[in-house]
Amino acid sequence: MDFWLEACDRLNLPEFKSCRKMLATWRRYILNAFDIRLSNGFTEGCNNAIKTLKRLAFGFRSFNTFRVRILLASRARPYI
Repeated sequence: MDFWLEACDRLNLPEFKSCRKMLATWRRYILNAFDIRLSNGFTEGCNNAIKTLKRLAFGFRSFNTFRVRILLASRARPYI
């Protein structure tokens, strides 16, 4: 990453300015992701699935029906 940041400084391309700034700002956290190997990807995936179901479930008359649909979709094999 240091090599890439230095190359951006040397080339001084305006197209890379915002990207270079973002990477320099978040450098510590980006590199930590390679060492720690923890992520909130599973949680984000669940939230995305629920939001998709919410869009599809427009018009459900009760919260319980919506809740049951979410629980059914979250199972490994929801229809077995």
